Amino acid sequence: MKYPSITSAEDIPAALRDMRLSAMAAAFEEDMKNPNSNLKTFTERFSDIVRAEQDYRKNRKTNKYLKYAHLKMPDADLADFDMSVNRQLDIDVLTKLSTCDWIRNRLNVIVTGPCGCGKTWISSALGVRACENFMTVRFYPTNRLILRMKTYTPDLYLQKLNEIQNLDLLILDDIGLQNYDLDSCRIFYEILDARYKNGSTLLISQFPVSAWSDLFADKTYGNGVLSRNIENSIRMEITGDDLRLNHKANLTTE
Repeated sequence: MKYPSITSAEDIPAALRDMRLSAMAAAFEEDMKNPNSNLKTFTERFSDIVRAEQDYRKNRKTNKYLKYAHLKMPDADLADFDMSVNRQLDIDVLTKLSTCDWIRNRLNVIVTGPCGCGKTWISSALGVRACENFMTVRFYPTNRLILRMKTYTPDLYLQKLNEIQNLDLLILDDIGLQNYDLDSCRIFYEILDARYKNGSTLLISQFPVSAWSDLFADKTYGNGVLSRNIENSIRMEITGDDLRLNHKANLTTE
């Protein structure tokens, strides 16, 4: 393969693009146009150019993980967390969760609280943080996942179960919006049994964990679901105002 020759600075961007370093090429061109670039050392200028390529590749890779995750709120960012909102939760726990060490250690997280207090936003933000660390994440409304699993052929069911098992993080939203019949109990149990010590699961519910056993028609499956998630789990209980109602109220008063 013949590479383009470099006889002057103007030839460098084409050579970089030929090597599939398009972000470096763009950064180099910007550096050449900047009349103040000579105020920096060569090392500083070259570091900026290389960093542009690093950031581009990291963002592109992160976006692939985010696309796969199907997060309900893919733009959620813990850096945007509003401390002024009337919402009670343990900030120290949230800070520790933001490091993703709990996922590396295959721990589970249970987020509970009333409707509209920010459970799904916080959980999505933790999912985004995991994607930024190149961890495989999938978000599902619990009832929708169970209904879909019921329609699968045995082979497709096992294939989906294997996919779920191999995730770094599974996020299940809205647990308990309806009671679980025997078949739903079995599917729920098999999902969490497949995840047991293989990866982390984040469970979101309006109901406290103490009330979960009443959701299951079969107590054996129910106890199995609970034991596999309460063990090695981190609890985050959130209380406070319904943020969506407050937002609507603010819009009507403006």
